Amino acid sequence: MKITEVFAPPAATILKEGIVHPEDAIWTDGIDGAKRSVAALSAMSRGNQLITIKWDGFPALVFGRNVDGELMVTDKHMFEKKDGSGRVTSAQAFQQYDVNRGADRSDLYAKINLLWPALESIIPANFRGFYFGDLLYAGRLQATDGYYVFRPNTVTYRVKADSPEGERIGNSIAGIAVHSFIPGVGEPDQPLQGLGGLPADGNPVWFVTGEMPAPRVKIATTDTSAVTQVIDQYADHVTGFLADLTTLKAKGIIGLASKYITSKITAGNFDNMLEGFYDYLANNLSDAAKNKLLGSADQPGYLYQQGQQGLQGMFAIWVALYNLKIKVKQQIDAQQASGNIQAYTGSDIGHEGYVVGGGADKFKLIDRLGFSRANFAKNT
Repeated sequence: MKITEVFAPPAATILKEGIVHPEDAIWTDGIDGAKRSVAALSAMSRGNQLITIKWDGFPALVFGRNVDGELMVTDKHMFEKKDGSGRVTSAQAFQQYDVNRGADRSDLYAKINLLWPALESIIPANFRGFYFGDLLYAGRLQATDGYYVFRPNTVTYRVKADSPEGERIGNSIAGIAVHSFIPGVGEPDQPLQGLGGLPADGNPVWFVTGEMPAPRVKIATTDTSAVTQVIDQYADHVTGFLADLTTLKAKGIIGLASKYITSKITAGNFDNMLEGFYDYLANNLSDAAKNKLLGSADQPGYLYQQGQQGLQGMFAIWVALYNLKIKVKQQIDAQQASGNIQAYTGSDIGHEGYVVGGGADKFKLIDRLGFSRANFAKNT
């Protein structure tokens, strides 16, 4: 099979596109978004949705051949540089790119030097286009107590040495989780069918996709009905609240909510979400905005009067969706725990997360108090 014949048709995904958390849909798309999230999570119990593992590799790599047939290996941001300066064609140029911008990624250069000749031997000379993926390890791994163990970023992976995956790792000098194919610079990326023509034997690189068998997920009717009840309880208030933000020219509240949620992840809890957000706004709004939205003890502002029920509903729905998502993710994690590839964030079993569905409707299942918190702590 030719390497150029194994790609799926173009999909509505691009390199810069973010994949949403189902709970965040209440902030981005209001009540309709929340209902779609409930429906999507419920549909997983039917076992007919595409599920892929979200590998926690580092860095994100783009590799392939340019229009002149030259091998390129870059990180994501280098590839997207508008002036083209990051789209380097040698390991030496990769390092020089950092020198030119005053950066030092000395821990990465040896890995790139190792990868370059391996990828040169793998990607046919007449191939054009690029793969997008995450580096899992570089350098030969040695099995310990029957497992190959590596931690590219926050998640630690243990792969059974006597498994098919372990055999491929044993043949390899590096591992890359591949996600998609980019036909050319500036073009949208496309989902891969399998490995997209890349070799599966691990020699000299173990390429792995996120594809996994559909997990067995059981979602009790009481779980979804409880979330639906919260949505219905606050539907009118939330709809009015979001409309008011537009009228008041205060849609920046949504951006502040995102930053606030990040701060709660860092703190390690989602307690008192509504009360904490009022305190957060008091410290992050301009004086004019505080006067209009928060007001004073004598004259409460919009968020303490007309908008109070709407804001309360936003957080109540967000928490309900988050809890439903976690119940689903925990079931998938438990099924992965005894597999050939096991993942841990600290002592917690489970992959970084899973991507459900495809195209514009896909969403991600991530424990934001588990992986996200650990990832923030490691990379900030």
